[in-house]
Amino acid sequence: MNEKITAQSELDLRGVICPYNFVKTKLKLDAMQSGEVLAVILDDGEPIKNVPKSVENEGHTILDQELLGTSHRVLIQKGDCLLYTSDAADERSSVDLGGRRII
Repeated sequence: MNEKITAQSELDLRGVICPYNFVKTKLKLDAMQSGEVLAVILDDGEPIKNVPKSVENEGHTILDQELLGTSHRVLIQKGDCLLYTSDAADERSSVDLGGRRII
């Protein structure tokens, strides 16, 4: 990557096994604002294979991955808020979309 990307927050998840490394990454991203960048340090093997893929499936963007010895530093930009719909949501905590509700 040509330009230096500054992360607003960093998580060192070396030694944390799957799926806990993804859960911790997701919780940290949930607490951040859209567009902010999180740096996550992951072990080689399953963590670096699974966490970036799972994060992208959640609507976030992988900006860069860098090898740090036997670990990897992944820069993740938080995506926009995802909307979930449900038939079972109540009126106080949702918005009606013609039979389905945004919660």
